[in-house]
Amino acid sequence: MKKFLVFLICGLVSSATFAQENISKSGWYVQGLVGANNTGTDNMSIGTFKHNIGVSGSFEGGYVFNPYLSAGIQAQYNLLNMETAKGVKESFHALEPSLNVYWDLTNTFLGYIPNRMNHLRLYGGVGAAFTFGLPGGIVIDGEAKNDNHGVLGFRGGLQYERNLGNQWALLVDAGINTFNDNFESMKIKNMDSHINLQVGIRKYFGLGSVRKHRSDYNETIVNYIEKRDTVRLKDIIEKPAPKDVYSIFFDIDKIDIRTSEVSKIQSVASFMKAHPEKVVFVFGYADKNTGTTARNNWLAKNRARVICEQLVKTYGIDASRIISHDQGDRVQPFTEEEYEKNRSTICVITDLVR
Repeated sequence: MKKFLVFLICGLVSSATFAQENISKSGWYVQGLVGANNTGTDNMSIGTFKHNIGVSGSFEGGYVFNPYLSAGIQAQYNLLNMETAKGVKESFHALEPSLNVYWDLTNTFLGYIPNRMNHLRLYGGVGAAFTFGLPGGIVIDGEAKNDNHGVLGFRGGLQYERNLGNQWALLVDAGINTFNDNFESMKIKNMDSHINLQVGIRKYFGLGSVRKHRSDYNETIVNYIEKRDTVRLKDIIEKPAPKDVYSIFFDIDKIDIRTSEVSKIQSVASFMKAHPEKVVFVFGYADKNTGTTARNNWLAKNRARVICEQLVKTYGIDASRIISHDQGDRVQPFTEEEYEKNRSTICVITDLVR
């Protein structure tokens, strides 16, 4: 468990390195989960090693700081079943509050993308367990130990989220709770633990909805960005009506902004100033027909960077409203016949969503 917590802390710190965005959007959430547990206490260890299945449930309220980090306070209940060395089945109850920190692996390693439907989080926490209804007959130093008591412990695991839209999400949670050896009043110098598998629902407040149908236009652009399908941006940006997508082109193997493209950056800045509630996603690209993958990744990253710097330093756009994401040459927004246009940065101005 100590190694797990060290890994989690290192990951939380390193997420700042992976994150190119500076996002101030945050909000609250509540969640409820139900499922099953499998005990690993001393009573099981000295018994028949059979799996001892019980029921569990939890409720949690927490806060999302950014697309990478969140934290919550959880109250978990477990009905724990055991089979003793004598083959007798016993059960007792445990109320286990904890403070948990969540690290979003998907956004960290794959980049933050609006309207992402699937998330995988690693979490760890500290808490306690208050047991009651302990089975009788446990005697330590001539004294029966079936009283109610509390112990300190740790927990950790993985959590999968499937976004359901309208600020709701489906959760699948797999974790382990570990406590000192006095958890069930029998001391055999082993940590006591139980594994939990739970499913449930999370409700967000203030993060913004998953707007799949904000308009026909934005539905197309979101579909392109999220699903990476065959939609070509040239079919979108040539539409005259929308003014919230801008494509800025670069010369081969260059990150310098062309004089002819400066007016587009000015248009992005003007649109942002006119709509202070919106943010801009800056996607950097490179042409896969030229250069190596490593070089193209560098070009895409820095093409997005120079646009972001221009928006902040030259036009005074708040950095918290700019979200940078480089695509390298993995994604080609334009057709093979127009491959030169893939040496570009595409700015998408939209509402900030999860």
